[in-house]
Amino acid sequence: MKNGYKVIWTDEAIKNLDTIIDYLESRWTEKEFKNFAKNLKGE
Repeated sequence: MKNGYKVIWTDEAIKNLDTIIDYLESRWTEKEFKNFAKNLKGE
């Protein structure tokens, strides 16, 4: 479900997101991670 907000990512936010993604990929199942990525994209 889309909420009508547009998120603008700063360079620092992207850098931090990369670190978070690395952490989650190593601890979550592929299905959990794909669901997270899908929700993060707003799909």
